[in-house]
Amino acid sequence: METVATGVVQLPTNAILFDDEEAAKILKLHVGTLRNWRSNRHNQRGIRGPKFVKIGGNVRYRLSDIEAFISEAEVKKPRRGRGRPRKVKNLDTK
Repeated sequence: METVATGVVQLPTNAILFDDEEAAKILKLHVGTLRNWRSNRHNQRGIRGPKFVKIGGNVRYRLSDIEAFISEAEVKKPRRGRGRPRKVKNLDTK
């Protein structure tokens, strides 16, 4: 388990919590986007926002959940060689 030193005590990274404004800054998104994802749990593209917790009616995002959301959103290198083969012109000129 990873820990982060806060100056007084070391906390596990899953104990670090951010409100929606802080999480939006980390993800470089509008706060409204996170709120929409949270209320719909997905959008038209099928994107689900990061997991969140509610503490006393306040929404908080764990650092570990934000990091997991970023990892899941990573674009894998597209495969080559799918689809129809290209027609190649015969370059032999006699």
